[in-house]
Amino acid sequence: AESIGVYSSSNSHDTSLTSETPRTSMLMELTDRVGVLHDVLKYFWKNDVNISRIESRPAQKRHKFDFFVDFHGQRSDANIQRLLEDLRPMTDQLLILDEKEVSAPLLIN
Repeated sequence: AESIGVYSSSNSHDTSLTSETPRTSMLMELTDRVGVLHDVLKYFWKNDVNISRIESRPAQKRHKFDFFVDFHGQRSDANIQRLLEDLRPMTDQLLILDEKEVSAPLLIN
């Protein structure tokens, strides 16, 4: 028998169907140095935030990189608030670009 569930980063097996999942897009400007991306990504792990997309580009400022990150959640979530607090001192600039509800990917077993 097939079961249909909503993809979740947690270990629980959620079989409820929800059509919308909150997603946030943000821009981080980081100084170029060895290990800077690793240092930032560990806070997503620490705060249990699932990244759905990440893209980097050289910034207009010298020795800086812009990282565009889409992740599950919204600013009103406690774990997202902790994430943003953790990231602020590590970034030269931190901007929330967009928050939206998007269709959740379905997991078919």
